[in-house]
Amino acid sequence: MAVGKKLIIAPTNIGKELKIVSSTNDLQLIDGRGLHNDGWFVLRSTIPAGAVKNAVEWIITPKPNPGWQYTPVIQVSQIGYHPKQVKFAVIELDKLTETFKPVQLL
Repeated sequence: MAVGKKLIIAPTNIGKELKIVSSTNDLQLIDGRGLHNDGWFVLRSTIPAGAVKNAVEWIITPKPNPGWQYTPVIQVSQIGYHPKQVKFAVIELDKLTETFKPVQLL
């Protein structure tokens, strides 16, 4: 689809913008959706023949959204439970969370 040294994904979309720059080889953007049933867009650089060190170097720069916080999520164990084993759930919070309301698991 495209070849170059820099790719900006979702420009002007704070929190989703991502800049990828190759200081060595070209970046190649390929539409992989038709190649595999789980395909998607692929970004790659070819490795020069005989290269053993620093063959590919990408600088990936996100554009974070200041003040954004992760929405709390209830996580459950992925391990099977024995009928007599105590069951539990974990509420995953953003590391910046200072206070939260009481919760009830039904």
